[in-house]
Amino acid sequence: MSFREELKSAFKDQNPPYLFVGSGFSKRYLASPSWGELLEMIRATLGDLYPQEKYIDPKVTPPDLPGYAEKMADDVKNEWWNSDRYSSIYGDKANRKIAAGDYGPLKQVACHVLSQDLSFPDILNGDFPETALKYETQKVLSDELELFQKINSPCLITTNYDSLIEKLLKYDVFVGQDDLILSHTQGVGEIYKIHGDINVPNSIVLTKSDYDRFKAHDKYLHAKILTIFAENPIVFLGYSLSDKNIQEIIRGIVDCIGGNQEKYNSFSSRMYIVDRPRGDSRPRIESCEISLDGIIFKARKVYLNNYLDLFDVLANDVKLQVPAKTMKFFVENLYDTFSNPQRLSSIFLRPIDEIVEEVSSGNGDKLIAGLTFSPPGNVGMGLGFQRMGVDVVRERFMSGQDTAWNVNDYIGYFLKGKKWLPIHRYLSRISLQDFNSNIPAKECNSLSVKVKEIAPENIKSA
Repeated sequence: MSFREELKSAFKDQNPPYLFVGSGFSKRYLASPSWGELLEMIRATLGDLYPQEKYIDPKVTPPDLPGYAEKMADDVKNEWWNSDRYSSIYGDKANRKIAAGDYGPLKQVACHVLSQDLSFPDILNGDFPETALKYETQKVLSDELELFQKINSPCLITTNYDSLIEKLLKYDVFVGQDDLILSHTQGVGEIYKIHGDINVPNSIVLTKSDYDRFKAHDKYLHAKILTIFAENPIVFLGYSLSDKNIQEIIRGIVDCIGGNQEKYNSFSSRMYIVDRPRGDSRPRIESCEISLDGIIFKARKVYLNNYLDLFDVLANDVKLQVPAKTMKFFVENLYDTFSNPQRLSSIFLRPIDEIVEEVSSGNGDKLIAGLTFSPPGNVGMGLGFQRMGVDVVRERFMSGQDTAWNVNDYIGYFLKGKKWLPIHRYLSRISLQDFNSNIPAKECNSLSVKVKEIAPENIKSA
């Protein structure tokens, strides 16, 4: 069995997976800095009078990165307000107030450094940073991104600040922990940026105080994530098993599960952690164990050298039947439509894309009566019905094979001179409002006459 077939088999008979995307994803395509590298880039903006040793002990491993950012925040704040060092960011002095609070200046500088270092239009055209091409060819990276754009994952969660994922998928974005917890999310066609967004500097989680605040509410976040992941596989992409973020997320979910062994086994069997060891290691899927403060959590680890097979399977073999954005549209709009009688003006059959476009543009007064995966030409009676003989129509009626017939088409067929066709059954299916919207006044009069002709007292036995 090829590795691609092994992947396909692993996801067989499961719902489309949700993706949890980490810094390794952005580093692969954008050569974006790691957390430690970002902090060092920020420190470099302070100049030589602020050496790294002032904020962090190089002998301590692993380094205390939240503490590093916390200590550096005071010096960045001082330079922000008392010098012109960061005038390239805020412009006129009056604009300094864009950096609010003790950590505002640090976060403004962090997002500025990142934005200067990332170039999205180039990579989407196949022009990747030299450091990104150090370990992979341009063709492989381009092919991966092309496949990734076809992945129809219901939603993605990321701890990255950058905008790469939303530029690739164009999903709706929720920024920060509060936005995810408090917003009316649908769990489909969405990206949750739980550590903030580069375009909203104050939202990013960077310092020790930020992480303490984040952890104070993470039980609500983990509970919501667990709800989202209740029935779907989870693919962790761009994370290392040693990554503190992934460990805290998994630990939080395990705490939410509690002692429910059935839920634990179900969740464990649907968690995939993707690992990309450099070299020529054989692609494979194996069971693995994650040690979390004395708790051993089991998952499935996917070893691969590039993402081509994985993205190919997720794009072509494991997907929603309709695009995630379209599904989100239906989830968001159907309840409002059905709960408001004033919006129920007509029932109509049109391609899904046209319905989405029209309602999204503000013409939301149409009732979306149904959703089918068949082409519009195969819905209702169609041209084939017009060629049916009266006997065939009666036979379909008697055997109950007429349930999918379009009521308006049937009435039109009935009015074309076909006597003794069943009609009351279909008239009972249509509302007065819809009847008036679809049947011309002249045909209404004709229909009234013909219906009287087939009243029970006038029907003669064949």
